[in-house]
Amino acid sequence: VNTPIQGTASWAAMMGGAYSLLDFIEANDLNWKIQNVVHDSTIIQTPKDEVRDAIMIAEPIFVDRAQQYMEDMGVTFNLPLGADVEAGHVLWGSLGKWIGTEDHAVLLQKQVIDY
Repeated sequence: VNTPIQGTASWAAMMGGAYSLLDFIEANDLNWKIQNVVHDSTIIQTPKDEVRDAIMIAEPIFVDRAQQYMEDMGVTFNLPLGADVEAGHVLWGSLGKWIGTEDHAVLLQKQVIDY
């Protein structure tokens, strides 16, 4: 039952989100790296002082471009897509979930820098 849902999410995240983000990174000559894509999750490495920017830029790319990609493939959604964004260190369990505001993105960036 879950296979079509997880498969669609994975496809949308990779083809719509990750590739679009990679295009954005290259077009803007950013020092960000897509480290890994697993199922519907993407790990992005950025310099510490660009965490806020990465949060604010990546989330709408993943939501908007993933949805557009899937609609171009003939898939329509009855609910809006969303993306969970977390920021932290390379240590397992250190991620803080972003609550969707710029102020919170700044706080997450500060926590990464102050680690």
